[in-house]
Amino acid sequence: MHKKISILLNMIAVSAGVVLVVGILNSCAGTQEVTRSDDTVVKEFEPSMSYEEYQKRYNEYYGDATAQMAEEGNPGDFLIDDGKDLANTVAGTKGKSCATCHGKDAIKLKGVATTFPKYNAELKGTMTLPLQIN
Repeated sequence: MHKKISILLNMIAVSAGVVLVVGILNSCAGTQEVTRSDDTVVKEFEPSMSYEEYQKRYNEYYGDATAQMAEEGNPGDFLIDDGKDLANTVAGTKGKSCATCHGKDAIKLKGVATTFPKYNAELKGTMTLPLQIN
């Protein structure tokens, strides 16, 4: 559990840092207005520093936090593991799990959540994913 929290905190710190760096870059960067043939004005971004300079500053500020997170894995993997455990857990009065009908780790349900919400004629209303699960 401690490792999960540590990974999530690292992700938040890196995300906040990226927002900070982008804000700094945008405030330092110049823009050039270009008028197109249809008289619309487009602002073109001109970077204030090279990619190499950006990488150098990023590495000085963040160190190897991104590399550490890549080595430790994606924190979303913990949620997937928890879902697989739930799908394979036997519960209820009939002694079945979700995997009993939907395959090992409920693999047959892959992509189904993207079809919700949808209209249900029997309910004469909208069927949401939580309603379907219940």
